[in-house]
Amino acid sequence: MFTRSEAVADGVSDGALGRRLQTGMLTRVHPGVYVIEPIRTPDTPLAAALAACTGAVVSHSTAAGLHGFVVPESGVHLTVPKGHHRRLADVTLHESRLLGPSDVTTVRGLSVTTPARTLLDLSTVVRPARFSALLDRQLTQEHPSTDEFLAAFSSWARKGREGSALARRHLPEITDGDPRPQSELERLVDRLLRSSGLMLRRQYRPPWYEGREGIVDFADVPGRTIVEADGRRWHASQIAMATDRTRDRLAATNDWLVVRVTWHEVVHRRQELADELAQIVWSRRRRAA
Repeated sequence: MFTRSEAVADGVSDGALGRRLQTGMLTRVHPGVYVIEPIRTPDTPLAAALAACTGAVVSHSTAAGLHGFVVPESGVHLTVPKGHHRRLADVTLHESRLLGPSDVTTVRGLSVTTPARTLLDLSTVVRPARFSALLDRQLTQEHPSTDEFLAAFSSWARKGREGSALARRHLPEITDGDPRPQSELERLVDRLLRSSGLMLRRQYRPPWYEGREGIVDFADVPGRTIVEADGRRWHASQIAMATDRTRDRLAATNDWLVVRVTWHEVVHRRQELADELAQIVWSRRRRAA
């Protein structure tokens, strides 16, 4: 697949292009964009459409298919910069002012919206029930991760933007009521613990854990107490939930107590939560002594 300007730059005349079009060696798929028929691939129509539109990226259901989402086929969809006026046969164009480098990735050599941006774009064109099921499935598979989705949402959503209300409706389920990422929750929990006079160790690796997944958010070693900032949404995968429960049981086997706190508690029950944690930690310290 190549453009006329590329051919001319390599010394190919318009006459030579014309002759190859007549013999069937080439096919013009868009104005100024040609395909060499013997080496056409399933991705050729996408590559040709991208070549015909400066600044375009594959998006919506087409991007979803490239990312492995389970969505119905609906032709070729591209997102182009706002004000793009060119139209292509058999290609649906979506204009956007909000498409930055962080929203674009590469799949099979094609410029494609990221999984997170693809989900957000789909919220503007699919039914609520289908979007809910798709969002649940993809976040459960960590494709994209929750933090990736929230970061993309924060730059994508604007008041009155088509589809933003549908995506926003799911935020409480994703974040236990607060759209900030896990790292922010950990920071708030650390502040809450310090306000109660508790100086717990952060990112602690208990003796029985191995690997990155074994690190806990906060640990009081003298009292053998673990505090986890549990920002995982209700729709964390069954595998992830089972992993958490296994970790909790492993801690209990070693006489450690795991206490999980959520966004809702930190934001809406701050003082009560601080008092409860202090009571638990000091009680276990006295027992251990």
